[in-house]
Amino acid sequence: MITSKDNAQVKQVCAYQKKRKERDRDGVFVAEGERLVREVPAEALVSLYVSQSYRAAAAGEAAAFLARHEAVTQIVSDEVFRKMSDVESPQGLLAVVRQGVDAAAAGEGGTSAERLVRQGSGSSAPSLLLDSIQDSGNLGTIFRSAEAAGASFMRLSADCADAYSPKVVRATMGSIFRLTFAYAEDLAADIRTLRETQGMKVYAAMLDETAAPYDSIDYTAGPVAFVIGNEAKGIRAECAAACDGRIFIPMEGKNESLNAAVAASVLLFEAARQRRRNAQ
Repeated sequence: MITSKDNAQVKQVCAYQKKRKERDRDGVFVAEGERLVREVPAEALVSLYVSQSYRAAAAGEAAAFLARHEAVTQIVSDEVFRKMSDVESPQGLLAVVRQGVDAAAAGEGGTSAERLVRQGSGSSAPSLLLDSIQDSGNLGTIFRSAEAAGASFMRLSADCADAYSPKVVRATMGSIFRLTFAYAEDLAADIRTLRETQGMKVYAAMLDETAAPYDSIDYTAGPVAFVIGNEAKGIRAECAAACDGRIFIPMEGKNESLNAAVAASVLLFEAARQRRRNAQ
């Protein structure tokens, strides 16, 4: 059992919790909490850290889970676990996870980025392209909505918030393990590629006099993607110019715009509604 806060593994986990460059250097991130850790794909699990009190109390499914992953499990004292944790009330279970591996991609032996390319063509499910989303809570909520609406994949501009930060990972409620996503160095170029080589219709969600009401478009004629822009500045001009069209969500009252996560949810579920209607 690890009892020292100065242990090298403990220090490394703390660094993964706090620093993106540490996570990206080693291609890992941290998932914490009983529910979240149990959803980690086996192929993505690097190491498991369990507090002494959690291990002592583990029974039933919890004990079976620990037994399955005994080879990569380290027991740590409760005091050390609190140091490693990123939450105020730790549950006693924490995992170091490989980046870029979702459950389906792991089954296919590929990374999310590789699978994204394969999935982009011919899928009737909507896709989501995020341009400079900065708020961690928004990003985590978008992951959950994208999975719930059956999204095919998500592409994030390079300057989006870090999907592997502890706050985003928690906010996804496990969707990060099941939704195919990857970062893009040039989102506008990716939009053009999706349109030109994969026949995808791409719509920019923005308040613009040339935009059409979002529910006036047929999203079932072929593969479709929605672009959601930065919370304050919206979609960059080069990304908007690369799209097939612009859409907006009509609103009552005096609000000028919707939260980015809410807007993404509305669009994704409209596309899902249309698919269900056509399937009847």
